[in-house]
Amino acid sequence: MAVVGAAVTLLAVSGCSAGGGAPAAQPPSVSATPTPSATPSGVDCSALLSDDDVSALLGSTVGTVDPNLAAATGKSVGWLAGYAIEAVQGANCVWGEPGTEWTWHYGSQQEPVFALHALPHAQAAWAELRPEGGAPGAAYVGGESFGGSCADGTCHTDVLAGNWWLSADASSAKGVMTERAFHDQVQKAVTALLALPEPAAVSVHNAIVDACVSDEYAAAVTQSFDVPQASFMGREYQFGMASAVWYATVTGGCAFQPSLDGSGGFLMSAWVVPDAKRTFGEFARLAGQKPTVTEFNRVTGNDNSDNLSNEFYALVGNDWVTIFSYPSPDAERQSREFVEWLRATYA
Repeated sequence: MAVVGAAVTLLAVSGCSAGGGAPAAQPPSVSATPTPSATPSGVDCSALLSDDDVSALLGSTVGTVDPNLAAATGKSVGWLAGYAIEAVQGANCVWGEPGTEWTWHYGSQQEPVFALHALPHAQAAWAELRPEGGAPGAAYVGGESFGGSCADGTCHTDVLAGNWWLSADASSAKGVMTERAFHDQVQKAVTALLALPEPAAVSVHNAIVDACVSDEYAAAVTQSFDVPQASFMGREYQFGMASAVWYATVTGGCAFQPSLDGSGGFLMSAWVVPDAKRTFGEFARLAGQKPTVTEFNRVTGNDNSDNLSNEFYALVGNDWVTIFSYPSPDAERQSREFVEWLRATYA
C-alpha cells in the first residue's frame, strides 16, 4: 500500500482510520516521582531488563539503543508514539546492536531487536480497546495478557500490569529465541513495573486536540490547504500500544479530507504531543537541525514518489505539532500557514 503523507502509515500502525483520538477518562493514579532515568523515557530501561538478559534471549550481544532513531530517517512515523510515551513518563526502550532503528512495525525487523514499551494510566484504555471474546495471551504473574504470537524468530505480546500497559516485541535469527524464553523476559519486566511508582497523571485535555473536530479548525484547514471544503475524517481504534497511546493520553490529533462527502481521500493531519518543548529539541537534533529551532519541514520516505510524505514540525507554545500532507510545491507553505493559525489561536 502506498503511504499517503506518512500520516496514513501512522494511522495504520495505531489502528486508526483517521486521526488520533479524544483521551479516555483516567483512573486514579499514585502521585510519585518516577524512577530516575538514564534514557529519554521516564522509566530507566535497565530497571526492567538487563542487557545480558536480552542478549541471551536474542542470541546476540545487544545493548540499549536510542529508541527514536527512526525519527531521524523518517523510515517510520510510529516513532511519534514513542515520543508520546516519553511525554507521560512511560518506558520507551529498545535493545539492539549499535545503530538499530526500531520502526514500530512488528515482525519487519531483520536484525536482533527487543522493544519494550510501557504506558502508565492505561487500565481504562485496555478495558475499552480489548476486543470482546478472543483467546487470552500467555499467563503472567501480576499481569493480564491478550493476543500475542511467537513464530519464525519474532514474538509479540501485550500485558496489563496494574495500571501499566506493557507491549513487548522481539526479533532474532530463526531458531535462536524460544517462546518460553521470551515470556520469561516479559515476566521479569512485568514484575519490575509493578514495583515502580507510577508517574503522576497528566492532564487529559489539550486545547488543540480538543478543538480539532470544531468547525473553526476545519475552516482553518480549508483556507490553509487551498481546498473548497475540508472535513474531519472520523476516528477508530484497534487493540495495541500505538492506539493505546492516542486513546489513553492527551496526545492525539485529527485527519482531514478535502470534501464534506468523504471523497478526495486524505488531505492532511495534525498530531500533537503536549508539553514537549524539550522533546521537540531532541527530535530536531536527531533530524539534523539545531535543537533550538521552533519549526522545520522535510520530505521523508523512499525513492518511490508514491511513498513520500511532507512533514512540518513546529512548536505551538510548549506543544509539539506535526503536520502530515502530500508532498507538493505548496506543502510547506500550506503547513506553515496552518501552524501560524494554531499559534494565533492557541499559543
